[in-house]
Amino acid sequence: MDANIDDDVNDAWLDLLDDKSDTAWLLAGYEGKVIKLKTKGQGGRAECLAAIPDDTQLFFGAFKLNAVDDRGSTISTRAKFVIFFYRAENAPSMAKAKAGRHMGAIEQTFHGYHVMFQVDALHELSESEIVKKLRASGGAHQPTGYDFGRGDVGEGAEEAAPEKAATANPADAAPLHVKAPKPEQEGAMRKLQYTTKGAEPGAVEGGAIENKAADGASVVTESVAAIKLDEKEATNASGGAVLMLI
Repeated sequence: MDANIDDDVNDAWLDLLDDKSDTAWLLAGYEGKVIKLKTKGQGGRAECLAAIPDDTQLFFGAFKLNAVDDRGSTISTRAKFVIFFYRAENAPSMAKAKAGRHMGAIEQTFHGYHVMFQVDALHELSESEIVKKLRASGGAHQPTGYDFGRGDVGEGAEEAAPEKAATANPADAAPLHVKAPKPEQEGAMRKLQYTTKGAEPGAVEGGAIENKAADGASVVTESVAAIKLDEKEATNASGGAVLMLI
């Protein structure tokens, strides 16, 4: 499937390649079926990744950094260009599959790049990972370090994956009246006959259980979680209804 790439994306890439331009990064993304330039800027990798708003949108991006070769008496710098496809974790699967088929066209548009990444999370584009890939793709003559625009030259900062929030147990979030009873409660519940005096029929609220007394009157007791059971009787924590085991 051919990609429809807007001319503004190509123009932004040529601007990025230009040594006289201040442009240091760009982001492109889908608008309908067309890949259009979303934004660009001067801040390099950090600013580029910060411009990605969330993990639901797909982006094709590019940024540049400098390889620095410091040999004491001479210091030389050379621009290195990194391109990437951000396969946002929560983007639709069909959209990610379609975008993957467009990577060939993106590579042609971003001609002259040095390394490419396809990532599902932004921490995979850490400085240290970029340096490793640049060194692996380089020849025998390696630079002494890399400058990502902060003025410090080295092997790039490490970035750990962000910790994910603990997955909630659906049973913990369920209302009391829809939770399954605990094993020690289940047997007793099957043998319980709810009896009380002076109970008024009414609506069941906040996880309460509506039952029938022996005379057919409607009885409301609190949820089973609030009931203390022993061998022969269970007394409601409020002291109201008394549950007799048969």
